[in-house]
Amino acid sequence: MGISLKPITKDNWHEVMDLRPRDDQLTFIYSTTRSLAEAYIYAECRPLAVYDDSALIGFVMYALDPDDGQYWIYRFLIDRNHQGAGYGRQTLRELIHLMSREPDCRFILLGVDPANTGAQAFYQACGFYLTGGLCAGELVMRYDLCPNGPVPGKEQP
Repeated sequence: MGISLKPITKDNWHEVMDLRPRDDQLTFIYSTTRSLAEAYIYAECRPLAVYDDSALIGFVMYALDPDDGQYWIYRFLIDRNHQGAGYGRQTLRELIHLMSREPDCRFILLGVDPANTGAQAFYQACGFYLTGGLCAGELVMRYDLCPNGPVPGKEQP
């Protein structure tokens, strides 16, 4: 597997919009169509297509949130046809690496629906931890970084 994160372009946006979660995940994640619309409106959003070599397998979006000045993972989706093959961990590893190069990014935040216990377990297994905070009804999780990347000794995705 050769996971890479690539910009959304005129050549891949239709295919990106066709990505779907599993049926049991539909209530937990916004569609890529909505996410791309948000990225168009909110310049701080960074939408990216996830590829395994040349095959599109997912979609992620992160941002420096203008409300709190922190880096957040806003969207994380591995297409239903590619789940269970280890792509999630590899994609998260690539996304953390990319975000760790952003100016002043010392930690990464994300929100998880309290009912989405599968996502909570996944992110915890990848080194995120619950902060005890809530944002828009979601549990806030955090991943700590060093100035040059992930914290040494922390479990890596």
